[in-house]
Amino acid sequence: MHDVAQVLTRDKKYLISSDRDEKIRVSRYPHSFVIESYLLGHTDYIAGFQVIDQASPLLVSGSGDGTLRLWNMLSGAELQCITLSENGEQTVVPVAYDSASELLLVVLEGYLSGAAAAHFTRARTHDHSRTIVSVQRELFASVPCRPHHSDLGGAPAIGH
Repeated sequence: MHDVAQVLTRDKKYLISSDRDEKIRVSRYPHSFVIESYLLGHTDYIAGFQVIDQASPLLVSGSGDGTLRLWNMLSGAELQCITLSENGEQTVVPVAYDSASELLLVVLEGYLSGAAAAHFTRARTHDHSRTIVSVQRELFASVPCRPHHSDLGGAPAIGH
């Protein structure tokens, strides 16, 4: 099980939180009882989320359902969904976002662990601009995780 996650936006206007279910809640801060939106669409627990752009209301989330989702966190609209792991074999965890390169590091947790990079690009259309996510699937090769007792107190080792 994953614990509760909470993030305060850089402008300190919104508190974003998730629990052990498939919902993300966006509340106004400091009055967190005023809920701005719910981000609904994942079918398993939320493993993590990242605010993508402080100037616009973009948030990306990963889940035990194997998907990476892009949201407008203020309206609650799902903008894009990318399946990175079929049948929930791997949990998708967004770890860190670099605004200069527009890259998001995503860790895939499960029997086969690995990582992927998501690139955010902005596309202009005649009526508005939108953000499109493309994923470089095999940034790092998947490595089988097998239990290995070592002198680290029996902690599992990767690739042994």
